Amino acid sequence: MSPARDRLAFAAAAVAYTALALYVQRDLAMHLANGVYHQAMVGQDCLLHVWTIAWGQHALATEPCRLLDANIFFPQLHTLLYSDHLLGLALLLSPLRLVTDNTVLIHNVVTIAAPALNAFAFHLLLRDLTGRHTAAFVGALAFGFAPIRLTMDRCQIQMLAAWWIPLAMYAAQRAIRRDRWGWALLAGTALAFQALTGIYMTAFFTPFLVVAHLVWLQQWPLRSHPGWWRLLAAEAAAVAVQLPFLVAYRGVQSDLGAHRPALLNALLSLQLNTLPEIMPLATLLVLGAAAIILGRRLPAPLRGQRAIYLTMVVGGIVLALGPAMMLPGDRGTVWGPYALLANLPGFSALRVPARMVHVTIFGAAVLAGGGFAAATVHRRGLLLVLAMCSAAAAVLVEGRIPRFQLLPAPRPARMDTVYPWLATQPATMRIVELPIDPYGVGMAYYQYASTAHWKPALNGTSGILPPIGPYMQKRLERFPEDDVIAELVALGITHAVVHTERLAPADAARLDAAATRRHVLKARWTSPRTVVYALRPSLRAPAIVPNGEPLPHQGWTITASAAADTAARAIDDDPDSTWSSWGDLDRGLRERWYDPSSVLARWKDYLDHQPARLTLDLGRERTVTALTAHLGGSDPMAVPTIGLEWSADGKRWKPFPGRFGPVPDVRALVHDARAAVFGATAPGVHTRWLRLSGQSLDWLVGDVAVYGR
Repeated sequence: MSPARDRLAFAAAAVAYTALALYVQRDLAMHLANGVYHQAMVGQDCLLHVWTIAWGQHALATEPCRLLDANIFFPQLHTLLYSDHLLGLALLLSPLRLVTDNTVLIHNVVTIAAPALNAFAFHLLLRDLTGRHTAAFVGALAFGFAPIRLTMDRCQIQMLAAWWIPLAMYAAQRAIRRDRWGWALLAGTALAFQALTGIYMTAFFTPFLVVAHLVWLQQWPLRSHPGWWRLLAAEAAAVAVQLPFLVAYRGVQSDLGAHRPALLNALLSLQLNTLPEIMPLATLLVLGAAAIILGRRLPAPLRGQRAIYLTMVVGGIVLALGPAMMLPGDRGTVWGPYALLANLPGFSALRVPARMVHVTIFGAAVLAGGGFAAATVHRRGLLLVLAMCSAAAAVLVEGRIPRFQLLPAPRPARMDTVYPWLATQPATMRIVELPIDPYGVGMAYYQYASTAHWKPALNGTSGILPPIGPYMQKRLERFPEDDVIAELVALGITHAVVHTERLAPADAARLDAAATRRHVLKARWTSPRTVVYALRPSLRAPAIVPNGEPLPHQGWTITASAAADTAARAIDDDPDSTWSSWGDLDRGLRERWYDPSSVLARWKDYLDHQPARLTLDLGRERTVTALTAHLGGSDPMAVPTIGLEWSADGKRWKPFPGRFGPVPDVRALVHDARAAVFGATAPGVHTRWLRLSGQSLDWLVGDVAVYGR
């Protein structure tokens, strides 16, 4: 094909991908500046990512040294790293900020463009491997417009932006073959932007990029292809760019004690029966089979690299099944190799093995393009075009993408006039927005609205939650009681932004009563919908200071309703030893090669026996004045659900009279989030039994201490 016809074919493909992207996302295109995709789950990740991209651009332009200290979950540090920081997209889209400050528009531009960019980058790679634009077009449609991108992942911009990997592989091969710095730098730049865009895609593709390099070494030996050195230098530079962020992410994970239990990985693994919903399965199987059966007809470049893409297909599926692969027909589970990855730094922070299916789609789309090329090797002209159109139609019809409801996302100033006012206030203002809506879109709206003023806020929603978030969300249900305001003051919060029209009647009455106590609140700004109150700094946070003497452990016994054989870890005086409510579930997944019951069956049985309880028998009746314990877990949302009870006979239980909270006060959840101590004090309770109870989320207990006289 002549260079002119080649360029024309690329241009035609780009136009087709763009038109298709606009068509399948036509509803979003009609609300480009004031709507995002609705997400049928907890929170609202589209609004989270609008905020994330906007924060990156704002911080880089104003305070780059404080880039990681985003304005959520104040006073926590490095809060940008509680989810994907998306700096790759923030940098790529920064020119748009020169012409608009509409953060929703900027987010939606890349959302709509993503399938087209994914397809075009993949087209470049597959055209290089097959030498056929027709084959590249078929494979690129299967990759760029796989249903998963606009169904499960429509609010996951870090997964939608998948064009960097095919671009990196395309440029890397050319760098090796042609020994040009330009191609090497393009490969390194693509890898760097991928690493700066999405943790999942980077982590999940990295093992397969290593496989690709090993295959390329066999195909193009190092001695005869000096382009390798240029490529490796560019890739090393890409790793160096990402290294500070990797270290910072590891630090956040360590500081918060965040980890992903094997059970959570298992529950969020791929279910094989969903494959037809997330990819054009039948078309990929037929064309992939053609690539294998007609292997000798494959274009030479792809034939030499077929092992890379077969490894992606098989490896991606196996790993996507998670640490415990469920057997068909509810026949139980067997150990999955993803359990090995889950123990590695980086992978240990990831919770959704099912996303490994993106690797499978990549490999399958390459093989599908190769299979089409092999099957049509003798076709030319109109017959070839008709075959391409038929295959493309099969991909699109089978992977038909439904239309989705949109969530309104107007400019913050149109949402509430308080936001422009906040933008005019001193930088020392630190806020909390009320009422709290921790499991809906309310928190996401507050976070999105902060793009208009960027004031540090206690509110926040992200992939990882610090313990202070769920704990204060529960406490704020009692706002504006004196002790709650005192805790806000202790955290450095200076103002409460209360959207009065959203308050429940009881909360509104309590607020009206508190507003008359000027030593607690003072109205700074009012509108018919919202009031901003200044919090009086004179209030002191209530302290929990254990009174009495520590009781010796002799004669104690401890039992648990779950993971009973490890209950003693809660009182063994080992700071590194804890009892976990998910202990049995996790060990079953990690230690058994085969379990006759499925993960879902074991999870259902666990839920049927909630709440989980840890019961301490002191051996005889004592006068108990306090209890403390290291309390934590994989999910800080468990903390507010845990309660402390006492019983004189082990049968009738009553709540322990003192409030169960952080020791000595709320600041402990910030200063020592990983090993925060919770406790309660009382004048004196005559009891023999104490127990901690919590709901279905994973929670840990260690170093239980009881005080008395």
